[in-house]
Amino acid sequence: MDNYKDICDKFLAKIVADHKGLNTKSLESFAEKFLANLSLEDITSLADEDITGSILEAFQIFVTKQHPVVKFINPKFELVGWQSDHSIICIHHKNLPFLVDSLRIELASANIEVHRQVNMVLQTERDLSGRLMRIKNPSLIKNTRGTSTLQEESFIWLEIDRHANQEEIQLLTQQLNLQIEDLKLVINDFSLIRNNLDKISKELEINDKLIFKTESIESFLRWLGEDHFTFLGY
Repeated sequence: MDNYKDICDKFLAKIVADHKGLNTKSLESFAEKFLANLSLEDITSLADEDITGSILEAFQIFVTKQHPVVKFINPKFELVGWQSDHSIICIHHKNLPFLVDSLRIELASANIEVHRQVNMVLQTERDLSGRLMRIKNPSLIKNTRGTSTLQEESFIWLEIDRHANQEEIQLLTQQLNLQIEDLKLVINDFSLIRNNLDKISKELEINDKLIFKTESIESFLRWLGEDHFTFLGY
């Protein structure tokens, strides 16, 4: 039996060979990262067309959709040429700390189990209209000409129990979008609180007349600012 790497390499070569001209370099990078999120059990238990169909569906969303987007997919073989026993939630968003964890917490609160997860953070170059030009190697990123926008984008693929009821799908989509908005508020507040912490720390350093100034307070504030604490409100 072929090992994991050999199987992934075969899928990658087939996808690229069968879809030349479809932003080939970016497709290759995207497919490679997608496959790296799948276990050997995933790859050997799924039909070939379901794996390639999943990757191409995800890539089309990534290329054509302007983030943020939360999209439900219920693929049927007779309609799209691949299928899944699960419903699939695709999330495409500017990369945010704690994004996948926040989404999974929201799903867990609704008693929804995630059966398979793909979580990718991609360095991208897009033109000013948002069209994907290429997926970049992080070490090679430069933006000196002002003709494109470089950014980190998150693409998350979550397979859950099948949901066919449109009202349930709309409600869950709304809840996930709200969770993302709450996360953005927390992240934006974090930098404001850190700035206040730095300001207070500097005031303690330069003001010798403060009656409450002690080395233990200064040490504690430095400790907070060294990523030992998560600030959740401003």
